[in-house]
Amino acid sequence: METMAQLCLSDPAFRRSLPAGLGRPDFDIGVARSVLADLLARALEEAKPDAALDRIVDSFVGPFSAIGPGCIVTNSEIEHSVLMEGSQLVDIPRLEDSLIGRYVVVTRTQRRPRALRLMVGDHCQIDVE
Repeated sequence: METMAQLCLSDPAFRRSLPAGLGRPDFDIGVARSVLADLLARALEEAKPDAALDRIVDSFVGPFSAIGPGCIVTNSEIEHSVLMEGSQLVDIPRLEDSLIGRYVVVTRTQRRPRALRLMVGDHCQIDVE
């Protein structure tokens, strides 16, 4: 998905390549198949999956989750959440229904005594167990 989004942003021809009238009943689906095949071939040429795979290690990324560019997810589970650019999720057993801003580090401490430590900006909502 990240590759497709990047291609749409950086390549105007790619962005405009879907044929006009795609949703009309009289549209020639054969044309759409051909164009889509070309788009997928271009996406495969540009794809760099190692960059994404190297940043998600021993983790579960569930449905309806978005992991931004430069994020690192290690030994964690995330679902129904957004992790914005440059953020890290480390040793978090489960994160759901959350929005994590840019360049945020969320970790689980191993120090004793254990405590919930927060640095929270204006107009935020915190829901703890």
